[in-house]
Amino acid sequence: MEKIKEFIKYSNKLEPDKYANEVHIHSESILKKIVNEKNIINFRNNDLTYYSGSLSHPDQFIGHWFSRGIIRNYLTSIRYLYLKKKKIKKFLSKQKLKFFDIKENRIGNPILYKFFLFSETGTNISNCFYFSLFKKYIDQAKPKKIVEVGGGFGKLASIILKNYPKVNYNFIELPYTSLTSYYYLKEFSKLNNLDNVSFFFNPEEKFDIQKQISVLTNLYVHKNENLFPNTDLLINTESFMHMSQNEILFYIDLIKKNKIKFILTLNRLDRKRKGETEFDKLFTNENIKLIDKIDLSFVLEDMYLTFYENFS
Repeated sequence: MEKIKEFIKYSNKLEPDKYANEVHIHSESILKKIVNEKNIINFRNNDLTYYSGSLSHPDQFIGHWFSRGIIRNYLTSIRYLYLKKKKIKKFLSKQKLKFFDIKENRIGNPILYKFFLFSETGTNISNCFYFSLFKKYIDQAKPKKIVEVGGGFGKLASIILKNYPKVNYNFIELPYTSLTSYYYLKEFSKLNNLDNVSFFFNPEEKFDIQKQISVLTNLYVHKNENLFPNTDLLINTESFMHMSQNEILFYIDLIKKNKIKFILTLNRLDRKRKGETEFDKLFTNENIKLIDKIDLSFVLEDMYLTFYENFS
């Protein structure tokens, strides 16, 4: 917990994020007020749950239990998760892809929805789906080094590391969200006999590439762009679609400077909110070419998997 205490102490010095949108500013400002080294242990089952990122229904709606009755809501949630999983498997089968049914862990103390042999969270089902979609592209990229941008608390990262235990993994998130990412990936690392996890938030601190897993705040990366030379693969799920043009251009610059070979994303391609940009068009303009695309609307409305190769 020493690194977490160090971050909390340092956080008063954090500069405003010039790229942040309103949603990120709001969630980060709340996390700043409520996160500490005690409640982070249960971050998937307390007030941090709503703001720690990458949580899927019904994981982020704990308070709704009491407005409709605990038993009714619990059984409705189980039914929803069962049908969601069934629909995902059907979609993947049509794509001739295997569904990787990975058991949920207990890090962060998530609420498990159980009924006989069924035991799941929405977050686990979603991230097993993402990995099932991504695996053939990861195998194509044959990565020794991966950078994930905007991975929430690190669920997808943990699934990838479970299946590719030798890959070097760098994980970028917003400052206070990255605190839960660090805690989650550190505990995951202990459970799976991986190298320990580094956490970088102070731009004055030198980046140490000795550790297999590194969690970095986006503000640290803004000050130190050349951290990931010759990385094989950059991954992004459901955050490029929310970013401003300036932030997408920053990541394009990062891709170019570090000669990142492939980019794998799961996002909307059209703007829906004020301040968002169409990252796909900016990629194309910068000679980052689309080489594969899957329409995911059967499972995720308006969403696409896109796979790019960097020719810049």
